This record gives sequence, structure tokens and C-alpha cells, in this order.
Amino acid sequence: MKKILGVMVAFLVVILALPLSAQAYSYSKVYFDNDNKKNLGELTADGEHYSWAPASDFSVKLVEDDGATEWVKAYCIEPNQDAVLGGDLSTEVELTTLDNVTGGLEAAWLFDYAYDDYDSGDYSESELNGALQLAIWEVITEDDGNYDLYTGDFFIGDNSKANVDLTNSYLAALETDFASADQAYLSSKYVAAQNATYQDFILRYDGFTPAGGVIEPPESTPTPEPASMLLLAFGLFGLAGLKRKFNK
Repeated sequence: MKKILGVMVAFLVVILALPLSAQAYSYSKVYFDNDNKKNLGELTADGEHYSWAPASDFSVKLVEDDGATEWVKAYCIEPNQDAVLGGDLSTEVELTTLDNVTGGLEAAWLFDYAYDDYDSGDYSESELNGALQLAIWEVITEDDGNYDLYTGDFFIGDNSKANVDLTNSYLAALETDFASADQAYLSSKYVAAQNATYQDFILRYDGFTPAGGVIEPPESTPTPEPASMLLLAFGLFGLAGLKRKFNK
């Protein structure tokens, strides 16, 4: 009986210690679109003041752990952190769904909403990049849902060179109550790429890859709940008791 108990305890310890499984990704190249950048002028994010804030999209080359690569379009979701840039990188990142990031779903909605404007010809690409990045920083930084470009934890200066009217039109149209279908749609096209040292990005991994491929966000293996594990343990104990009874 003691041997059986020892085996069961060891089994439970191994099960409870199993880590979440995830696909590994890294950056091999990250380029800032200098040709279509927009100087946003003065802004403040979470107490950090910037007198000159350039904004544009990023082109990011992601590498999967099996060596497959994909180019994706990205915007910053961490304004107070420096971005890793270059063409010969090996920077590990963790992909996570945007519902795990403050303002993440809102940022994905803005990205998706503004995406249609890139083909309209109504604005220059630099205007679109500046307006979208400004709107994304606003929803990422303000966690109370009060989106005002001139007050709060994120605000711009009076000399802002951004297309404020365009940014405000994005924020005014923004949906904040996401049904499960909306979340599923946004999660099918957008993901957050996080790194402890460098700037986090929101990636649109559908429609921006030369090979037409799609990078899927990693799926986690559910960790067994403590109650489930207790039921399993009691079941094993019961089986051990029955075996001992019949052996008598």
C-alpha cells in the first residue's frame, strides 16, 4: 500500500508541475518605416514626457522554432520602451492574445478599422500611421475607457503635429463592448508580441506576408484545476483500496 501511495503522490506532483506549452517565436528583423513616419510632436505617456515622438508602422520578420519565417505589420503598444531594430536579430518574443493586454482588443479594433483607410487614398501613409499609432497609445495607456487626447495618463501637447481629427474619428468610432464573435475575429488577425527588455508590438499576421501564410498564436495546454486533481487522487486511492480488499 505504501508503494502505491508513493507512486500516486509522485504522479500528482508531475502533473501539477507541467508547464504551459507554447510555440516559440523570435524576431530576426525589425524595421521602422522611416519613409512614412509622422512626427507627433509633444506627448506624455504614464508620466514620461517626449518633446519629439516619431510614429510609423514596423515591418517585423518572425521566426518560428521550426525555422519558418513570416513578415508581419506591427505598431507599438508600449510607448515608454525602446524598440529592438535591425536586420540580424535573434530576439525571443512571446505571442499572447490581446485580451490579456490592457487595451489590447481596443488596439486590435483600431488597427482593423484604420486598415481600410490605407487603400482609400484620402490620407497620406504618414498621416495614417501617426493617427493610428496615437489612437493605439491612447487606448493602451488609459485603462479607464475615457479616451481624451488632452487629459489623463496619455496626452498630447498643444503643438501636436498629428492629424488629431483623424485620431479622434478613430476613437469616436471605437467599440468597447466586444462580443465573443468580435473577440474571435480580432484574435484571428491580431496578436501581441511581448519582450521583457524591448518594446511590445501589436502584430497583424494576416494579409501582410509575402508567402500568404498565417502565423497562429500559441495555444496553451490547460493546467488541471486543483479540484480535478483531488478527484483524480481520491479515485486512485479508491482503486487501491478495492484492490487491497479483494487481495484479502
